[in-house]
Amino acid sequence: MEYATMQNNQRINIPDNIPVIAPALTFIPREARVEAIRLLRLTLESGADPFTAVAAVYRWTRDRERYKEIHEGLKNYFRREAQKYADI
Repeated sequence: MEYATMQNNQRINIPDNIPVIAPALTFIPREARVEAIRLLRLTLESGADPFTAVAAVYRWTRDRERYKEIHEGLKNYFRREAQKYADI
């Protein structure tokens, strides 16, 4: 288990498989990352693979004002990933 220190010096546990989805987290504003990691952890613990967890959190946060920053960040992440494959 790794640890990360967030902006407010809050330490959070990061599941071992989170490095697979770490690039997606870079698109989420710092102040929303703790909540994003919490949502991702819940989804991963339910048995989802990392990519499915990111997609599920993206879908679930849609039209939820409280999670707007997470949704927008993941939207930008998926756009960038799609563009990488479109350029091939």
